[in-house]
Amino acid sequence: MLELLTGKLAISEGTELAKWIIQHEDLGEVVDSRVSGNSVQVHQQMLLVLEIALRCLSDSPNERPDAKELLETLLTLGQQFGI
Repeated sequence: MLELLTGKLAISEGTELAKWIIQHEDLGEVVDSRVSGNSVQVHQQMLLVLEIALRCLSDSPNERPDAKELLETLLTLGQQFGI
């Protein structure tokens, strides 16, 4: 999911994608502008999905969503945005 949202490989130039994303204070800088283009709505949708993906990277298993919660969250987002 991180590769799709950023347009970068999982490991690029010796840096892990997840670590690269976490180092950025402004997550808006990490999403692939080739996907969002000039659409503010698409950019916002990508940021919401990125936040979900980052929850999946949590060190604590209790903070990571399970598959059912992940699916429900993505379906809810889809309904909110008419996708």
